[in-house]
Amino acid sequence: MTPFRARLGRLFENVRGGSGDTGLASGDKLAKKGDMFFLIILALVVLGSVALVVWVPGTAVQYVLAALWGLTVGGALLLYLPAKLLITVIGGLLGVGASDLAGLAQVVEKMSTTVVAITKTINSTGPVQFQQQAIWLFLVLVALCCLPAYRTEG
Repeated sequence: MTPFRARLGRLFENVRGGSGDTGLASGDKLAKKGDMFFLIILALVVLGSVALVVWVPGTAVQYVLAALWGLTVGGALLLYLPAKLLITVIGGLLGVGASDLAGLAQVVEKMSTTVVAITKTINSTGPVQFQQQAIWLFLVLVALCCLPAYRTEG
């Protein structure tokens, strides 16, 4: 959504120290700068994820990666999906999840068994202890990042 991309572009301008323009930047110009700033953030998240996986041992890295990618995916959804679509999808997921909590728990459990099977196939050193709470953290952070879409008009 352009207003959020423009805000991200304004943040990028503040971090960078301004563009030197004396006039106000248009919304499209700020949105493009917001897109560029998000690509920089995405590249840093990918590099940080690789570094975490390589150098940080233990299961705590799963929580850090879930939080990092939950914020990144939620931010991307907020920035690039129309507000009505985002409200429909996230609201539907939250509504169905709230009305059928046991069903949502089964979905999360199936996701974790799939991830375990994939990591077992990729990682030949042995089974990986996968934390289901990391999936919950990811889903909650994605939903929280999408909440500002409810405050938009149109």
